[in-house]
Amino acid sequence: MSVLFIGAGITVQRSLSVPAASEARSEIGSLKRAVRRDPRDVKLRIDLARSLYRARDMDDTLEQLRQASRLDPESWEVNFVSGTIYYQLGRTSGAIARLEKAVALDPEDELAPYRLGKIFLDSRENKAAIKYLLKVVKLRPGHGDAQYYLGRAYESEGEVARAAKHYAEALSAAPSMAAAERGLARLAE
Repeated sequence: MSVLFIGAGITVQRSLSVPAASEARSEIGSLKRAVRRDPRDVKLRIDLARSLYRARDMDDTLEQLRQASRLDPESWEVNFVSGTIYYQLGRTSGAIARLEKAVALDPEDELAPYRLGKIFLDSRENKAAIKYLLKVVKLRPGHGDAQYYLGRAYESEGEVARAAKHYAEALSAAPSMAAAERGLARLAE
């Protein structure tokens, strides 16, 4: 399975880096031909959506995601990739719905709850962020980014002791994380 991108500690198999224009057109052309040959192949549609996204073809990206979802609405990958791309496109409510479905489909996955935690933290919905980020650190206690973001969420909620605990856990996982050091320093003031 390929993932788009996530925080620290996740092996990235694909990125959203923009390839050279001719390379992108060639990749998209090959994937479109493959989809025409096998229109029910969800994996091909997801790969095509990723390529179209990298090429900044948002209408076709969304169409491929819709088709993939129609073909396999219970696919973790379809929901995770859709949620991630929807968020990148500013479609927060759609992103949340897809990512919450991904969480429900695979309760042992840390990627979708991490993404949801970040979305809610960015939206200043700290209680929801805490809910999902706690799920991540329960699955993987050494997830430094999740620990840091939990520290931020708790700090925003005025829960200083919990914030300090998670900033310290972030530093334990990633000793050079300057943001966690600054968080602890703020709490000490």
